[in-house]
Amino acid sequence: MVLTTIINLCVLFTFSVLLFTYSRRINKFASHTIIHKISIGIFSGGIGLILIETSIRVTPEVLIDTRTVPIILSGILGGPIALFTSGLLLGIIRVIIGGFSSVAIIGGFNTIVSTIFLIVLSKKLPLNYKNAKYFLNLMIVQTGIVLLYITGVSVETLLYSFYFLFFTNLSLYVVIRLMVLLEDHFYMFDVHRKESEVDILTGLYNRRKFLQIIETFLKQRTEMFSIILLDIDNFKQINDTYGHQIGDEVLKSFAMQLQEVGRKYEGDAYRFGGEEFIVFLPGKNEGEVKLIGESLQRKVAEKIHYIDSENKIQFTVSSGASTFPIDGRTVEELYRKADKAMYYAKNDGKNKFYHYHDKKKVGISN
Repeated sequence: MVLTTIINLCVLFTFSVLLFTYSRRINKFASHTIIHKISIGIFSGGIGLILIETSIRVTPEVLIDTRTVPIILSGILGGPIALFTSGLLLGIIRVIIGGFSSVAIIGGFNTIVSTIFLIVLSKKLPLNYKNAKYFLNLMIVQTGIVLLYITGVSVETLLYSFYFLFFTNLSLYVVIRLMVLLEDHFYMFDVHRKESEVDILTGLYNRRKFLQIIETFLKQRTEMFSIILLDIDNFKQINDTYGHQIGDEVLKSFAMQLQEVGRKYEGDAYRFGGEEFIVFLPGKNEGEVKLIGESLQRKVAEKIHYIDSENKIQFTVSSGASTFPIDGRTVEELYRKADKAMYYAKNDGKNKFYHYHDKKKVGISN
C-alpha cells in the first residue's frame, strides 16, 4: 500500500506541474477561451485516469486515489467549465474501467454529482488556492460516505477512509505549494520579459520589441504598413540648458504624445534609442502615412510640454517615413530608408517630415 501511495503521489505531482504549465501557455486553442478551458478539463481528466490506474484497491472494485486533486486544480486553473469537464470525464472513465458494475456506476455518479456541487458552491466561495482545501474535503467527505455505503462500516473501512483523508489532503497541500512557487516563477519571468521589451524611462516598447513586431508582419507579407522615424531637434541643447532630469521629462512627455498617435491608428510607438522614436502604422499606405506624419510633426511643434510648475518647453522633431513593400521588404531596408528621409528633414532646416518615396522630389539618394 505504501509503494502504491508513493507512485500515486509521484504521478500526481508530475502531471500537476505539466497541467499548470499547459494552462499558462498560449496554445493554438488559447484564442478560444471556452475551448482552452475544456482542454484544461480534459488534461485534468487524463491525470485522473492515470491516478485511477495506480490506485489503492480496498476491494477488487473499490479504489482509493488522489483523482479529486486534479479535479480541484482544473477548477482553479480553468474555472467551472474545466471543473465540469474533468469531473464528467473522470466519472465516465470510472464507470468504464469498473466494467459498468454497480460499484463503478455509483463511484462514477458520485464523482459527477460532487463536481456539480462544487460548481454551485464556487458561485458563493471562490475556488482558488486559499479555499481549495474546503472544496477538497467536501469531496472527500462525500466520497467517504459512498465508500462506507458500498463496503459497509468496519474497522478496516474506517481506517481506509482516514487514510484517504490524510494522504489526499497532504497531496493537495504539496501540489498547492508547487503551484504557488510556479506562479511566482511565471510572474518573475513575465516581469523580466517585459523589462527586456519595454524602455524603462518612457514606458514605450523598445527596439527589440519593434524588431519582433516588424518581423512578424514581414513573415505574413499580406498587409501593407508604414513606419515613421522621429528625432527630437536640438535635444542636446535642451539637456545643456535645463539639465538631464528635465531632458528625461521631455522624452516621457513626447513618448505619451506618440503613444496616443500609435493607438489612434491601431499601431504603436517605440523608443529606438536616445531621442529617436518610431511609430508603427499597420495598414497605412504612402499617402495615408504622409498625412499622419505631417499632422504629427505640426502638433509636436505646437504642443507645450509642462515639465513642472516652473518649466514649460516647446520643441520640434524631424521625421521620415517608409512603407512596406514599396520601400523595402526587410527591416533593415525599411529602417534605412526612413532614416534617410528623416536626415534629409534635418538637413533641410529641421521641423519637417518626408517620406522616402519622395526621394526624387527631395533629392534623397539610394
